Amino acid sequence: TNLGQLDQLQGRREEAVARYRRALSIEPASATARRSLAGLLRELGREEEATRVLEEGALNPPSTPAPVPR
Repeated sequence: TNLGQLDQLQGRREEAVARYRRALSIEPASATARRSLAGLLRELGREEEATRVLEEGALNPPSTPAPVPR
């Protein structure tokens, strides 16, 4: 995700898209990568793709650790 953000800041937006997708392939529940990718896709005018990315996030919610017994 950090490399995607760096690419995005340096104007390499398609490279950033690829890095965010790679991050999501490794950790599908990464809310940071998902939000970053969706936001960038919207900036690029790819609204439907951005919506799909967010909808997929609803299918892969971040995991919540089990409570620690006391």
